[in-house]
Amino acid sequence: MISEFPKFKRLALDDKDQVDAITAKYPPYSDFEFASMWAWDVKEEMAITDLNGNLAIRFTDYLSGTPFYTFLGADYTNETADTLLGYALSQGHEARLKLVPEIAVATMDRERFLVEEDRDHFDYIYAIESYVDYKEPALKKVRNTLNAHRRRHSGHITVQLELSDRQTDALIFDLCERWERRSKMPIQNESAALSRFLKSASAFKCVTVGIIYGETLVAISLTVLLEKGNCSCLFARGDTAYHGIYALLMHETAKILIEKGYQFMNYEQDLGIPNLRAAKLAFSPTYFLKKYTVAHAQ
Repeated sequence: MISEFPKFKRLALDDKDQVDAITAKYPPYSDFEFASMWAWDVKEEMAITDLNGNLAIRFTDYLSGTPFYTFLGADYTNETADTLLGYALSQGHEARLKLVPEIAVATMDRERFLVEEDRDHFDYIYAIESYVDYKEPALKKVRNTLNAHRRRHSGHITVQLELSDRQTDALIFDLCERWERRSKMPIQNESAALSRFLKSASAFKCVTVGIIYGETLVAISLTVLLEKGNCSCLFARGDTAYHGIYALLMHETAKILIEKGYQFMNYEQDLGIPNLRAAKLAFSPTYFLKKYTVAHAQ
């Protein structure tokens, strides 16, 4: 049971149903989706509380590990922001809320609060149907990349992987190690987050798509299935030795998700990493879910 402020409760798997019931009322912001919260709580420091009917969370920054506070909800937002900012200061943390969704800042008093867009943490939302055939003009470059990949490589097999299987998990981590060696944009704690998720994968409804050439797993996408036709891509990795592998991975994942009745995919944020931003923008997002920082106005 989620406690009431000022008592914070450490995040636990048995909080999933209650958190899901709250988040289902709002757009699918990746940071508040339970699978993401659970996976990225690699230090087991995340904590939640009910504040004025809103879900308030003590996070640690994905890159720096520094604690901060945020909340999801649209009730008494001025009072909630004011209370959380004061609490953060009392705990010796920066008096600035982060990852605050647009739904929460919409009714905030801009004379009381300094509200600023946090572009590095905007969620990328893609209309899944667009990636089944790549026919839209904005996706021409990606379509050409896919075609070039098919000319260079042939005979791939697309599979849906069963998680929590030791052999499958080993194949996934082998792929991730290859990606890390070749990548110019490694993300701190990502392997730990993946490992944490895989240990509890049975608690989540998800689709894991694998691309295999020969006997080698060369790409995976792990997508958590949400409500109202939404889903969230929690992890996606491709061996970049296979040029164009992400165009193929998105294409194959889209076909499976469309068959299952899903329309929109949250591809999460780019964290301000230039190569990652360029890669996500290349797929021409349908729209962004915006997030903000909030501090007291001076």
